[in-house]
Amino acid sequence: MSEQKQVYPIPGSEWQSDLYWASVMGVSAETFREKHIPQLREFGLEVMTFGNRTFVRIVDFFAAVEKKNGK
Repeated sequence: MSEQKQVYPIPGSEWQSDLYWASVMGVSAETFREKHIPQLREFGLEVMTFGNRTFVRIVDFFAAVEKKNGK
């Protein structure tokens, strides 16, 4: 039996999991954690780990993307 991953935003939450961000970026959750989390921390984002999931605050994520793109 294969494990089916459901990716969805948590209603009313400002935090989203690595599964959500990985789907937004079109990468695996493992790739997101290994390659993108260190970059996000460099931009000063607050990253929270809970169990085996990593969470990033939505507003911080999009602000970092704009900063990286020079907006």
